[in-house]
Amino acid sequence: MLLWISRRSIATDKAAALHWEEIAAAAEGGEVHANVIRRCLGCSFGPDSTDLANEELLQAVHDSVVEPLQRLFAVFTGYGPP
Repeated sequence: MLLWISRRSIATDKAAALHWEEIAAAAEGGEVHANVIRRCLGCSFGPDSTDLANEELLQAVHDSVVEPLQRLFAVFTGYGPP
């Protein structure tokens, strides 16, 4: 039984990541950081395409992940516009 509990799986990894997302929302980067994590874990960027050559997908990832992280970086470090 112990061996079964200690085995990693996609489900346990995702559960751990979702738990980290909750911690991030509460302590590290607030709701903005948690939302970025949620989007990445769920691949929920808007467009249905998963083709990284798709301009619409790239723009959606930039708008929903890169820009919010850049703003958080600016706030935490004092570099760049908030």
